[in-house]
Amino acid sequence: MTTLSYTEQTVQASPLLDEEQWQALLAELSLELLHECAQELLQEVYQQWVEGRDAALLLDPAAFVSMAHKSAGASGTMAFARLRQVFVCVEQGGQQAQTQGHLDCVGKVLQDTQAELAVRLQSNA
Repeated sequence: MTTLSYTEQTVQASPLLDEEQWQALLAELSLELLHECAQELLQEVYQQWVEGRDAALLLDPAAFVSMAHKSAGASGTMAFARLRQVFVCVEQGGQQAQTQGHLDCVGKVLQDTQAELAVRLQSNA
């Protein structure tokens, strides 16, 4: 059994979506528009952090932290609680070795978030 650091435990314990924020967004936007915005953000995160992982790790440390901070903020705004938590951990860790573990889970959290959005869109269709 692998012992997880506090931040990894925090990420795993975070809900996929912040339900209160999600409901606030739904009150302002149609489900279709919210889904479209969510998909755009998830695609951007995938391109920057999964496809572009090696390039991100080569950034100037301040630019890397800034990119993580922006990803955390955008994820939080879209109610993606677990994804936000991953990027908070990345931001705090900078380009240190421990950050590799957080970057490893970005793809999985993206998949889980995508699946949850599909369920919500289908159940409200």
